[in-house]
Amino acid sequence: GKIKAAGGSATVKVTPNFSDCDWTTVSNDSFIIITGGASGTGKGTVSYTVASNTNTVALSGSIAIGGETFTVEQAAAPCVFSLGETEASFGSTGGSSNVTVTANGANCTWKAVVSGSFIQITSDTSGIGSGTVAYTVEANAKTATRKGTITVGRQKLTITQSVAP
Repeated sequence: GKIKAAGGSATVKVTPNFSDCDWTTVSNDSFIIITGGASGTGKGTVSYTVASNTNTVALSGSIAIGGETFTVEQAAAPCVFSLGETEASFGSTGGSSNVTVTANGANCTWKAVVSGSFIQITSDTSGIGSGTVAYTVEANAKTATRKGTITVGRQKLTITQSVAP
């Protein structure tokens, strides 16, 4: 049976080859809770519940029903990212800085995408798990304030640069 990361309940039908066959049900994994049909004779239904999976790795487990194995797979929680800051300001001379990327799982992959030709990433533009994105902002010779962004996993760092006085 397939269960979403949010968890939920499901059932599995038991159909032995003889109507007088006795069977028992045992969860082989702690994340699978048997809620009905712990035992029976002949045809029946086993109910089970799976709690929410907050891990970014899918879970796989099983239920033993009368000597047969029923596999339960639970989807992984989605990867979610946060940035150490959402805004950064630079003077007209530019400069260098970095922003921390925090992931909710060590297996979560991310890519940093720049919008604004005056911003350059000076570290790796991608990573797995938590990390840091280093960047530089070029000097602003224009007559207007400019804005750009670095986006990581739907999270944005907005960079504002002022003009020379």
